[in-house]
Amino acid sequence: PEERDAAFILGQALAGGVTGALVHADVDDESADSLDDADDVVGALHRACSQTRFATHFAAHFAAQLLRGPGRAGAAGVAGAPLGSKEPADMHRATAAGGVAFVDAAVSNPRACAPTNSELLRRALELCRTVGGLAVLSPVDGGLRRGAIAVEGPVATRLGLPAAPLGAAEAIGVGRAVALARLTGARIHLTGLSTALGLKAVEAAVADGVEVSADVAPWSILIDDETWCRRPYDTALCVWPPLPRPADREALLDAVQRGVVVVAAHHRCVPARRKALEVDGAMPGAMTFAALLPTLAAVLTPPALVQAVSVGPRRILGGLGVSPESPETTEAVGLIDLVVLSAGDGTIAGGLLAGCATAGTIAAVWHQNHIATTSPGASSSSTEKA
Repeated sequence: PEERDAAFILGQALAGGVTGALVHADVDDESADSLDDADDVVGALHRACSQTRFATHFAAHFAAQLLRGPGRAGAAGVAGAPLGSKEPADMHRATAAGGVAFVDAAVSNPRACAPTNSELLRRALELCRTVGGLAVLSPVDGGLRRGAIAVEGPVATRLGLPAAPLGAAEAIGVGRAVALARLTGARIHLTGLSTALGLKAVEAAVADGVEVSADVAPWSILIDDETWCRRPYDTALCVWPPLPRPADREALLDAVQRGVVVVAAHHRCVPARRKALEVDGAMPGAMTFAALLPTLAAVLTPPALVQAVSVGPRRILGGLGVSPESPETTEAVGLIDLVVLSAGDGTIAGGLLAGCATAGTIAAVWHQNHIATTSPGASSSSTEKA
């Protein structure tokens, strides 16, 4: 992470009405090569974010890696690293450095697979519990996920897209994560849920008293894999998790409306050179901050939207900003953030969510006793003291 990258991302976030987020390192970036320890990652993220001109208008909470090992393979936790060389990260140091959560490689690197060594993951979760941290895990079984950019089905077959049986992969992945959470007593969060089968497994675990939560990507409730038929081989559609089947999208949208799962931005800056490739070689990812709130406001009720992107995520992270006296409400401790949307419906012009309906555009953001006047370009954002 570098200051110029953090400034760009935080500027995009504020322009999209996002005033706080859980930030973790993009371990696929070459700048992560030397980050061998969890506290190194947290420290680098903190320095990068705090030195930008947007720092006073954005509440960044930091996550470190769950596992580590020697060299880049250990820092990134990428598939193919020697299994015996990996070990749980130094979570005590990371927590002291300000880390509140710990992510596995499959979360921070779309090309990586979730850890296959259940004993190693068990040890990491036990350590995570002792420091009071949140373990952020992929809900997908790594073996079934490898190389996929779409979910198995008629669309992937018709277009010849590399696909995975995500329903089965999530049933297996969620089942293992829940079993280990029950065994260790750790709090886990499954990020990027994309199928009805995975959702069913999460709801069953919650009902059984396991401390598990989950989120979905915004595109998972806004568009489905039939978009590939209208935009064949458009690499803007290469994201992780892949675009869901229509029935899965409807089930996930219903779960968000009911407050069962939250929505995470899954914002990932992918250089144009990594997208201008064959569809099976393009880097998964999309920049979602600018369109996040306007598009979600078009499909969610206002209470459901606040729960999905603000109150719910804060509660998952340990109640950051949620009133302990009334946790079931949207009342927050201290200053309240306010996002103003201008009147008028519209559609997204381009990118992943091209054609999606919007409920207005971001006009202004109030955060930390400041008004941040925003514009479509993050670089032109300005702030004034309230």
